[in-house]
Amino acid sequence: ETMASHLSTTERRVEELADSIAGMEVAVSTLAEQFARLEAGSSSVAAVPRAGPSRARQGGPSISAEELFDRGMESFRAGELGQAVLDFEEFSDKHQGHPLAASAHFWIGEAYFRSRDFEQAANKYQKAIDLAATGERTPDALLRLGLAFRSLGREDRAREVWARLVRDFPDSEAALRVRAVL
Repeated sequence: ETMASHLSTTERRVEELADSIAGMEVAVSTLAEQFARLEAGSSSVAAVPRAGPSRARQGGPSISAEELFDRGMESFRAGELGQAVLDFEEFSDKHQGHPLAASAHFWIGEAYFRSRDFEQAANKYQKAIDLAATGERTPDALLRLGLAFRSLGREDRAREVWARLVRDFPDSEAALRVRAVL
């Protein structure tokens, strides 16, 4: 019984570490996206106000897609998860065909996941996957979708999603992490 208890504790700790690493990977990926936009000549990152939570939200026609996306990222990083969801939903509504649309849904999923609303998180991760089945963020979305299903007690669905991750993205960091957990 002690061995089973120790194994259970270790598995739980590995899952916590996997979540932590996923958060760090997401942050690095976001910085890479912003860097790529800067290299391409966009100055939208610098245009995002760095004020605190009380900053005014203005979403008129003058705000670009990148500025709106960056505003969502700023809210997310500041821990303003509800505002981040609103910002990314506004982005998604206004810019459905934009290359960052799948990322916006991924980040909405992250906000819900961190708020422990795993059902909504799963829905948004799935939307991100549907929008970009072979996108850069897709392996992470599959990993997180599996974690959301696991948190909902749907281990069978989690394993299905992770099997797809390993099959479709075998060399991804997310697949390596899933193999370690499985």
